[in-house]
Amino acid sequence: MPHSRRNITLSVAAVLLLTVVALAITAHYRGTSPSGAALAVESGAGAEAAATSPIDDRAAHPANADNNAASAGANGADGAPPSWPHALPSAGTPVAEVFDELYARAKRGDMGAACWLGQELQRCAQARMSATYAAEMERVAAQQSETPDRAVGMITNMEARARQLGEGCADLQPEQLDKAFELRLSAAKARPALRVPMVLEPSLDRANFLGDLERWAEYKRLALPWLEQAAREGDAPALIALARIHGDHRAINRANPPFRIRDDAKFVMYSDLMARYGIVFPAAQADLDAARARLSVEARTAVAQQVDALVRPEIAPLTESEKFAELGRSYGGRPDVSVCDAP
Repeated sequence: MPHSRRNITLSVAAVLLLTVVALAITAHYRGTSPSGAALAVESGAGAEAAATSPIDDRAAHPANADNNAASAGANGADGAPPSWPHALPSAGTPVAEVFDELYARAKRGDMGAACWLGQELQRCAQARMSATYAAEMERVAAQQSETPDRAVGMITNMEARARQLGEGCADLQPEQLDKAFELRLSAAKARPALRVPMVLEPSLDRANFLGDLERWAEYKRLALPWLEQAAREGDAPALIALARIHGDHRAINRANPPFRIRDDAKFVMYSDLMARYGIVFPAAQADLDAARARLSVEARTAVAQQVDALVRPEIAPLTESEKFAELGRSYGGRPDVSVCDAP
């Protein structure tokens, strides 16, 4: 291949790489998707989890690791029932300054403290990940003789996003950031409203599945039942997530939630049910049509009966703006400590 043609090919490949990575990250952090998805609701009943779970104490704050118990019981280290006290740090409080206090409270069953600290650790982890992606994109772009304006804009936006997300995150250690999963999981078991966000963004390293099998197994055990329960109540992000799980298998699309169970009947049922709520995404129509065609007449009849049984007439159809807002929520987004206010 002539040298000039080879340079052009490499440049195009690099730009495509930057674009795909940026779109995936933008969808993740801004709560939007490069393309639509069909929506669905699961009909099977999911078992409710216990009210609380032990908070793993390993690798807590390095300076106080020796003072922490090995683990906490379901009702906290002192046997007290789980609680949701009002006293939580104000917005903007540096997370490292309150880590020890809130982590100790969470171990004793204070689910408000577990929620606040887990949400903030998740936000700080997202900030660091965003900064890492921006640096990698910049490194790739620097290897090209000319960087397209679009790529420059994406890198700039990603760096700005990292700074915005990272406010108050200084001095946190990786071991502390790793506690987000246990903290958020405990809070979600205590408060159902926190479960769908936990499933959509589980605070686990997707690149380290084999090295973290125990926590991934716990996540997988709860994820589907939690989504199913929320979907039965009409939660739109849960419906979208279930449709992705059962019907969206595009290789280039970011798998969110991070697992897939192909099932044509459920995919069709979810899509038809959401259409009754006014939520339809044309980008998924071809896949939906193909899934419906693979079903037998009997299976299509059964799906229609399930939709009739599950639809909730009191749920008003979503407007266009509401539909895409819920689609954005289904990709996660920035953690918000306001959800941790006492009930």
